[in-house]
Amino acid sequence: MRSLWLALGMLVPAMAAAQTLTLQLQAPYSAVYSFTASSELVQDISGMGAMTVNTSVESQLRLESAQNARDTLTLTWHMEGTKVSERRPTGRMDNTMQLAPIAARLTLLRNGTVVHQQWLDTSGLAGGEMFGQGGMLSGLVRGTSHPWKIEFPAKPITVGESWEIAHTDTLDRSGKGSSVRSAKATYRLEALVDTLGTRCARIRSTTQFEFSVQQQTQYGTVSVQGTGTARGVAYVEVKSGFLVARQEDSETQMEMAFSGQIEMVGSMQQSLQYRLVRLQ
Repeated sequence: MRSLWLALGMLVPAMAAAQTLTLQLQAPYSAVYSFTASSELVQDISGMGAMTVNTSVESQLRLESAQNARDTLTLTWHMEGTKVSERRPTGRMDNTMQLAPIAARLTLLRNGTVVHQQWLDTSGLAGGEMFGQGGMLSGLVRGTSHPWKIEFPAKPITVGESWEIAHTDTLDRSGKGSSVRSAKATYRLEALVDTLGTRCARIRSTTQFEFSVQQQTQYGTVSVQGTGTARGVAYVEVKSGFLVARQEDSETQMEMAFSGQIEMVGSMQQSLQYRLVRLQ
């Protein structure tokens, strides 16, 4: 009987240890993903009334990581074949635009913290901004909170454990304004599961964020203040630390003011969903 209790005493710690892991990004790594996003923006502008704009984005994302130093790696991402569609039901306007590629190279710590970002090709961002709500894509890929990575804690984590990550990004808009976005994300390692034939960590997240944007246009200055909440679930490959799949839904409330040749104020509400799935 004593030997049985000793065996059980050895087994229980082993089972507990099996549910504790350290998530880190590995190199080399390469993968292709399908990336889709959709948005519904309801805006009510003084003198113009209410209007709804529906936008969808379809793209293919290519990730490649390489060893940089002992504690860092480089991650190059390319978005290609990006199609943005916009529909305004009230005005019966439908538009579709194919965007040029977008690419950047990140220097990351092993836990996913961004140390440096170098843009390699931004022509697609410029096209998206010209397309109006294509700016939704710009908001997803700028800054340090990219949809295709998660920032992990530096220490080992146990199933059921949570951690918090906070970011503040200040972005210059080509000398025509700036934007500041602050976000606080809470992640929880929910379970270890097999997904698409891969051992994954299932992680749920809730993010509270706020932002302010000031943009100079040929007609005047646009100022936007907003707050929102995003909730999502991600499947992270335990072996590589990279995503196998991720989905996130967010709700944002905004207040807008326009000053210049004309004066306008208004409010906006946006529902945004995006999905990322590894193809190969």
